[in-house]
Amino acid sequence: MALLLRHGEEDMNTKFNESIVLAAATFGQLGILDLISRYNGPSLRKDEWCTIARLYNAAKSGDVKILQRLLLCGSSPNFAKTRAETLLWVAAARGHRRIVEVLTQRDDV
Repeated sequence: MALLLRHGEEDMNTKFNESIVLAAATFGQLGILDLISRYNGPSLRKDEWCTIARLYNAAKSGDVKILQRLLLCGSSPNFAKTRAETLLWVAAARGHRRIVEVLTQRDDV
């Protein structure tokens, strides 16, 4: 990704669209989000997208403490990957029962 950005810098000035950023966030790709933010500037809402990435990483790894901390800070659990894989789906598919319990107890999932 960095090589693509470095060699195609003129073309990258057209900005990344939100679906590319959503894909990076919902796959937990903090490094990709960082690269995109360097070329996209302040319009990225980097903190919001990085929080989504951290939520997905917590759901994938079964880290209940991080997931709960992010949710308590007001993070929304209602983002879906490009294939409609929600946090709940990711946690359930990996057998993270405690994450599933935390998410299903919420009204906004």
